[in-house]
Amino acid sequence: MKTRYVILVIFILLSAKQAVAQKATTDSVRSAGPQPFIYRLDVKNSKLLWKAKKVNGGHNGYVLFRSGEIKTLSPGKYDSGDFNIHMNSIVVVDQLMPKDNREVEGVVKANNFFAVALYPMARMRVYTIVPTGKLNHYKVRGDLTVKGVTKPLEFLAMFTRSGKTLSAVADFKIDRTKWGINYKSGSFFTDLKDELIEDDIEISLKMFFSIPDGC
Repeated sequence: MKTRYVILVIFILLSAKQAVAQKATTDSVRSAGPQPFIYRLDVKNSKLLWKAKKVNGGHNGYVLFRSGEIKTLSPGKYDSGDFNIHMNSIVVVDQLMPKDNREVEGVVKANNFFAVALYPMARMRVYTIVPTGKLNHYKVRGDLTVKGVTKPLEFLAMFTRSGKTLSAVADFKIDRTKWGINYKSGSFFTDLKDELIEDDIEISLKMFFSIPDGC
């Protein structure tokens, strides 16, 4: 009789402990909320294209992403994003001779321009991606950090799905002087003549993402 009583007490205690553990797990899941779907950036095929104009011409090229993703809680919608840009990967492509391209790359990477030795990474954070009403077109709002300076960023983008790939393209301009890139800027120097470089840099995003299961 005593043995049965002890077994019953042990059974009750174990059941109560298991119930408490299950409740803690359930509460943890509830507090965490729904898990987001994540679209991973294909860094091998995605690029940020750029063009800087001068009075007598200009230069253009591209820079690669180190990482990137778009998050959403609802399949088929896009909520936010985060992208790291590898500034040491800046490439110039407009010159005929490779050595001339490398010379321009040296200027762009120098401390009085992007200062890539001091700031090897730039970051673009996206806070909202809102449909414009036009099919596949969205207004993107976030910020861009370059050379340790963070400024608001807003542009229009087009998202297109094909199979398990999501592509995003966008064209916009940024005023480089807002990030402290004043090299040969007419806003800061008055005697540049043909050496003047326009403040606006033209940006074209060509991005590809893997679509997660369930989206």
